[in-house]
Amino acid sequence: MTAGAPWSVKGIDPRAREVAKELAARAGMTLGEWLNRSILEGEAPPPAAGPAPSVRGPSPAEGRDPFDRPEGELRRLTSVLDRLADRLEGSEARTGAAISSLESTVRATLGRLEQAVASASAQPEVPPPGRPEARPEPRTDRYEGVLRALEGALGRLAAQMQEGEARTRDTLQDFRLRLERAETRPAAPASGVDQIAFRVGEIQDRTAAAMNSLREAFDGLDQRLAHLESAAGEGIEGRLREMSFRLGERLDAAREEMSRELSETSGRRISDLERALSDLSGKVARLEREASALPPVAVAPSPPEEADRRPSEEAERISEILRSRLSRADPGQAASIARLDDEISRIGDRLGARPEPEPGPGPEGSDDISRRIRQSEDRTARLLEEARQRLDAHFPPPRADAAPAPARPPTQAPVESRLLSLFDDEEEEENEEEEYDEEEDAVPVSPAAAAAPAEAAAPAAAAPVEAAPAEAAPAPVPDKGDTTWMLVSTVLVLLMILPGLALFYGGLVRQKNMLSMLMQVGVVTVIGMMAWMFWGYSLAFSDGGALDKFVGGAGRLFLKDVTPASNVATFSTGVVIPELVFMAFQMTFACITAALVLGGVAERMKFAAVVVFAVLWPLLSYYPLAHMVWWWAGPDAVAAAPKDPIQSGLLWGFGALDFAGGTVVHINAGIAALVGALILGPRKGFGSEPMPPHSLTLTMTGAGLLWVGWFGFNAGSNLEANGYAGLAMVNTLVATAAAGFSWVVTEWVTRKRASALGLASGLVAGLVAITPAAGFSGPVGAVVLGLVVSPVCVFFCSKIKNALKYDDSLDAFGIHAIGGIVGAIATGLLVNPAWGGAGVVDYTTCALDGDISTCDTAAYVMSTQVLAQVKAVLVAIGWSAIASAIVFFAIKYTVGLRSAVDSEEEGLDISEFGERAYHN
Repeated sequence: MTAGAPWSVKGIDPRAREVAKELAARAGMTLGEWLNRSILEGEAPPPAAGPAPSVRGPSPAEGRDPFDRPEGELRRLTSVLDRLADRLEGSEARTGAAISSLESTVRATLGRLEQAVASASAQPEVPPPGRPEARPEPRTDRYEGVLRALEGALGRLAAQMQEGEARTRDTLQDFRLRLERAETRPAAPASGVDQIAFRVGEIQDRTAAAMNSLREAFDGLDQRLAHLESAAGEGIEGRLREMSFRLGERLDAAREEMSRELSETSGRRISDLERALSDLSGKVARLEREASALPPVAVAPSPPEEADRRPSEEAERISEILRSRLSRADPGQAASIARLDDEISRIGDRLGARPEPEPGPGPEGSDDISRRIRQSEDRTARLLEEARQRLDAHFPPPRADAAPAPARPPTQAPVESRLLSLFDDEEEEENEEEEYDEEEDAVPVSPAAAAAPAEAAAPAAAAPVEAAPAEAAPAPVPDKGDTTWMLVSTVLVLLMILPGLALFYGGLVRQKNMLSMLMQVGVVTVIGMMAWMFWGYSLAFSDGGALDKFVGGAGRLFLKDVTPASNVATFSTGVVIPELVFMAFQMTFACITAALVLGGVAERMKFAAVVVFAVLWPLLSYYPLAHMVWWWAGPDAVAAAPKDPIQSGLLWGFGALDFAGGTVVHINAGIAALVGALILGPRKGFGSEPMPPHSLTLTMTGAGLLWVGWFGFNAGSNLEANGYAGLAMVNTLVATAAAGFSWVVTEWVTRKRASALGLASGLVAGLVAITPAAGFSGPVGAVVLGLVVSPVCVFFCSKIKNALKYDDSLDAFGIHAIGGIVGAIATGLLVNPAWGGAGVVDYTTCALDGDISTCDTAAYVMSTQVLAQVKAVLVAIGWSAIASAIVFFAIKYTVGLRSAVDSEEEGLDISEFGERAYHN
């Protein structure tokens, strides 16, 4: 340490610490006690007997012993410690003097300030002329700041002094604690021999301790190894026995499973083979009946090579092959093979017992009949020859010098499974038979043969009736392609609602109501799904009895009798789809219709009112209209009884056409939105303050999602994946594009600029207009419809709305109701086949030609069809208006319809949900 530097414990040489420890030990004290007495108290205890320590570093000859040092070093260390103590005492004295001086200075200053204040208070203040003499007041204000500053300085100084004193005490206390905690050790011997002996003893003690530790470790290791050896010997043997036992069990189980599977497979394959042979026997019997019904004819004798291939001989050869292989079969399979042998023998006997016609001239047309008989014989012989070849391929005959084949173990493949390969191409054979039947039908018959006597033709007609009664037509099975398309369409319509419609409406409202619009659309959707499953599907698509013209019945409440096996008809005879898929598809229509109404009452309707609306309005408006427009008995029922009255809803009975919901969805929802807006009243500030959309980006995104989902809405309404679905998809593309373009042009002409809001509105208007005509109009007619609908909707959304001053918040009436009316009436025109339309199918003509799958197109009369469309539009408007008024008034006078004024001004997001859509 340098002179004048502040005293610090860290500045002491470590060797000095060691010397101090030795001095304390010789004095019989701890290091802390010795330092207290020698440094702090100023008393130096007498050193004990022994050599004096030194602060000098040890030399190699001294063995680096810290205790063998000269006496001078000890005196030097003592003087250093004395100087440290003196410096500490001097520092304390100087600090006390500074404090005393500061106190005296402060007292003097305070005295002078008091005198100045007293003198200032004693001098009277002379009042100015013209004023009354005021009572003099002491002028102490100018000294108050000085006093406060001085008091602050004194406080800070006192705090600094206390802090310094505390640091000093802490330093001394830390020094004492460190010295007291230092471990002391006994003095080492002074002489070199004693040092060496002492060190050697320490090394020996440590070595002995290490050896003991190693010995204990080796003993523990020996015990562990012995334990592992014994455990391993017992465990390996036990595990081997256990593994062997388990392996045997698994092998036995696998052997039993294989035997069982092979047995079951053999049984199934033998049953299939017997069934195939039975079908072949029936076909042969049919040929015999047809041959017996024909008049006797003279045919030329068959060539020798054909005579060798007679069916009876082929059957006999196959029987011989089966008998020769019977010895190689298992005992359980011999009976099956014997039955097959008997069946083939019977077929051969039938073919061989039939008398051959005698050669000679026959009546006119006998050559055709004989050709057909030879074709039948040749085909039968070909089939039998193919069967014989497959037998030879799968079961080669045994050689004469070969030993008898041993019995087959149960695990080998049975003979039945190999025999089944004879008839693997059963489907191909049936196709060949159909081609053969077509060839028979295509054989020309001469006029003489067609004019054969009635008595000769009668037996031919009677024989099949007596031999084989007519079989019932099989029930139609859903096509996987149609089912897949309907599943995809259902998901697409759901995409229209969430998030398509929610984002479209959400972007059109103000920022403070964005979240409430999303919530309202979502809640209406989930309530609509549950209600549709419980009672909506039954009220829309079931027999309503006496009210069948207007609403369905209770036959499908809670999806009664709706199972994965139940099917519903489509628009083609003999085609069905699963009823569950149809129910789910129509469910999405009910949900989006109720959600569309929210566009007319946005930003002011209570959330509780929306919940009640989602339950009541479809019950009174949507379900009945869906039943009136889309409910009918189906094409098969109409084709089977073309003269009976057709069971259908009211608007279907009018002959009105609505492919995907122009009246049911859009007119219905648009009229309800207008009624709700009128009953609810305008928004606060409507007409006096601007209410622009808060995010056209979200609106355009929602419009795009609506367009994508609308392909499921329109093309899925065909219920089949065929050309009409493709027509609906093309019309949805081109009509929407034309309407979007038309709206942009209309705005450009009337307002001198286009807008993104106009483009989004035009796209939706085109989708609405093409909905009822999607499967009826031609593509060119769809483009014309799109170009026409946008100007009409622009007129209602701007001129009519401003003139009547109704607050249709998001133009649900101006786009959906007006666009739906234009599209529904235009469907009656665009369906005209002369204008490229698809026409209307007349299901009463489907079975007139004997083929129920072919139906004629009904005669088109423009006035009749347009009148039917107008009647449907008027009924939809009236029904929706009355039902909606009932629902809105019922809600208004029960739970309340409109939000409070404060809630509306603050925004429904915060007032009703306590949330915000945005936080920036």
